Amino acid sequence: MKCILLASVVAVLIVSSYSLPLLELKPAVKLPKPSQNLGNFVEVANSLGLTDLISAAKAAGIAQFLVMGKSLTLFGPTNEAFDTIPEAYKPINSTFLKEVLLFHVIKSVVYANAIKNELLVPSILEMPKKDIRFNVYGGGKIVTAQCSPIIKVNQNASNGVIHVVSRVMIPPFGTVTDVVAMEKQYFSTLLTAVLAAKLQGVLAGPGPFTVFAPTNEAFAKIPAEKLKEILKNIPLLTKILKYHVVSGTFCSAGLTNGATVPTLEGSDVTVHISGGSVTVNNAVVVFVDIPVTNGVVHVIDTVLIPKDVEV
Repeated sequence: MKCILLASVVAVLIVSSYSLPLLELKPAVKLPKPSQNLGNFVEVANSLGLTDLISAAKAAGIAQFLVMGKSLTLFGPTNEAFDTIPEAYKPINSTFLKEVLLFHVIKSVVYANAIKNELLVPSILEMPKKDIRFNVYGGGKIVTAQCSPIIKVNQNASNGVIHVVSRVMIPPFGTVTDVVAMEKQYFSTLLTAVLAAKLQGVLAGPGPFTVFAPTNEAFAKIPAEKLKEILKNIPLLTKILKYHVVSGTFCSAGLTNGATVPTLEGSDVTVHISGGSVTVNNAVVVFVDIPVTNGVVHVIDTVLIPKDVEV
């Protein structure tokens, strides 16, 4: 598990989420017959300019698999995607690189029109198996695989199909609860609050959820005595925590300026996007798209407080 280094990756994440044009999904097509002399994954990836993908596959020892494998779907990151891998996930050794690349492969042929919102499809990554989550926003104008926008679809190869993505897909590390517990250096106060409110089971459930996760520094903005009062007042604490949770997976690529999103608390939060900065109400999103098995986590620098609560 790679630690989440917040400050060093904010600009990279926000820019990479919006930097490439997004294409609407095209209708599905049938897998061509071998007689059509299409190249294998490596050859087609090379023709698409995905040279860093090929180099990474060779370094991870799976290039031959991409040549010989049959009836597969490959999500191929662009060269720019490899250039903008967040520092939080570096250095990438050969073992982690292999895991990441295998997470980009499905052991069946999945064309664009089979992709539905919140669809889960197992990747070939094993021990444990990891599902790829698909999301559809704006009526199909934006489609993501594990929060990575799909920018080119249905690129046929002799052994399957390639969809080009604009970001490298990082395998999820566990549920929302797992990630909060693992990253105590950032979320120890949030973990304390979740345990006090007995929400750990909910946040470890199937979801899917979008969680705006306040850092320890975010909680520290609340006066110490007031924070103690909140942590002891379980109904109030539960209300505040649920105000940070949205039903459904809202990747950064699917967030739009001015959007109002209903929370589990019952009232809405408002998203603002301006000049590469994303805010939710008055909180700045400092890290986007942390992968979890039951949705997505965005890290924020200020605790969200419902309008009818005084702090």
